[in-house]
Amino acid sequence: MSQAGSEIGQPGRFAANTAVLIAGRLVVAVLGWGGTVLIARDLGAEGFGQFTLLFSLLGMLSIVTDMGVGRVAVAALLDPKIDRAAFAGTYVVLRTVLGLAGYLLLLGFVWLANYPPVVFQAALIGGLVVVISTPSHAYDVAFQVRDRLAPLAVAGVFGQLAQVSLTIALVLRGGSLVWFVVPAVLNDLVILFWKVPAAHRLTGFRYRVDLKIWSDLIKEAIPLSAGAAFVTIYYRVDSIMLSKLDTFSAVGSYGVAYKFVDLVHFLPTAVGMALLAPLTAAWPQKPEDFHNRAAEALRLLAIAAGAVWLGFWLFSTEAVGLLYGSEYRNSGLATSIVVTGETLTFASTVAITALIATNRHRWYPVITLGGLVANVALNLVFIPRWSFEGAAVTTLLTEALVLIFLWQRFSRIPGWSSRDQLGTLWRLPLAVLAGVAAAVLVKMFAPWPVAAAAGIGCYGGAVIALRVLPSWRPAG
Repeated sequence: MSQAGSEIGQPGRFAANTAVLIAGRLVVAVLGWGGTVLIARDLGAEGFGQFTLLFSLLGMLSIVTDMGVGRVAVAALLDPKIDRAAFAGTYVVLRTVLGLAGYLLLLGFVWLANYPPVVFQAALIGGLVVVISTPSHAYDVAFQVRDRLAPLAVAGVFGQLAQVSLTIALVLRGGSLVWFVVPAVLNDLVILFWKVPAAHRLTGFRYRVDLKIWSDLIKEAIPLSAGAAFVTIYYRVDSIMLSKLDTFSAVGSYGVAYKFVDLVHFLPTAVGMALLAPLTAAWPQKPEDFHNRAAEALRLLAIAAGAVWLGFWLFSTEAVGLLYGSEYRNSGLATSIVVTGETLTFASTVAITALIATNRHRWYPVITLGGLVANVALNLVFIPRWSFEGAAVTTLLTEALVLIFLWQRFSRIPGWSSRDQLGTLWRLPLAVLAGVAAAVLVKMFAPWPVAAAAGIGCYGGAVIALRVLPSWRPAG
C-alpha cells in the first residue's frame, strides 16, 4: 500500500473529514432549500411542478454522466503502481465527454416528450448544469485520495451562496421558470472554478484521451453503473409518472415534499464520500479498521435518523405550511413518508460503500433493478388512487426493499458482526421516545418551533446519556 493510502482512515482524520463535509453540506442544503422555498412561492404549484420535473430529469442524467466510474476511480488512484497524473487527467476528460452526452440526451428527451415550450427553453439553460458539474465532480477524486475534503465543503458553500443570492435577486425582480434555472448554473461554475486550482495543488493532471483507461474504467464500473442507473430512475421517475398520470400541481406538491429529502440527503452523501477512501485503504489488510469505520458511520447516521424521524413525523405539516405557504400544506404527510424513506438510505449508503471497497458490489444492479421494478409497479397502482401521497408510499417501500437486500450482502463481509460492532445502538428508540414525549408536552403550551427544539434537545441529551455516540476507535 502507498504511503498516502496508509494514512487514510485514521480515526481523527476520518472524524474531521466527516464533520467538515456534514457541516458544509448542511449549509448547502439549508441555503438550497431556502432558495426553493422562494421559487415555489413565486412560481405557484404548476410552475414549481415544471421546475421540479426539469431537475428530476437533470438528476436522472447521472445514469450517463457518472456511470459509477467515480467510485472506481478512487480505488484505482489508491494503487501505488498507477501513473496518478495521467489517470486523473484522463478521468476528467472522460467525465467531460459524458457531461456533453447527458446534455444532448436531456434536450432530446424533453423535445420528444412534448412538454410545454417553456420547459424546453428552461432545459436549454438548466441543462448546462450537467456540462459543468460532471467534470467538476471528477476533480473530487483528488481530494478523496489525499484525505483532504475540506476544500470540497468550502466550494459547495460558496457555490450555494452565489446561487441563493441570484435567486433572491430574481424573486425581487419577478422571476420565471427559465430565469430560475440560471442560479443552478452559476452554482456549478463557482464550484468548478474553486475546485480546479485546489485539486491541482494536491495532485497532477495530464489531460488526454486514453481509450484504454476509459474502457477499463467503464468495464469495472458496469455493476455500479447499472445499479446507480436503477437507483436514479426510481428516485426520479415518481415526478415524471405524476406529470403524466396526474397534474403539474401534484408534481409541485410532491416536489415540496422531496425538497425536504434533499435537505436530509446531505448526511449520507457527506458520510459516504468521507468513508470510501478509508474503507478501500483498509481492506483487506486491516479488517478491524474497516469494520470500525463502517460501524462508526452507521452509528452516526442512525443517530441523525432518529432526530429526523422525531422532527418530521411530529411537525412536517406545520413546517411545510410556514415555509411554502398554505397552497402546499397538503404535502405534510407525503413529506413525512418520503423523508422516512430517505433515512433508510443512510444505512444503504454505508452498505454499498463497504461493498464497493471490498469489490463485492456485483449484486448491486440486481438489487436496485428489483427496487425499480417494484417502484414503477406500485406507482402505477398508487398514483391514480392517492396521487403524490401514493408516490410517497411507493418511495418508502422501495427504499425498504433495497435496504433489506443490500444489508444481507453487507452482513456477509468477513469479520462483521452487528451485535459486536453496533453495541448500544439498540438504545436509540428510547432516546426517540424521550424526544417525542418532550415535544408533545411542550407543544401543549408553546408554539410548535419551540416544541420541536425541545424534542430534539431532549433526544440529543438522551443519546449522550445512553452512550449511543460513536467511539471513534483508533486504527490498528
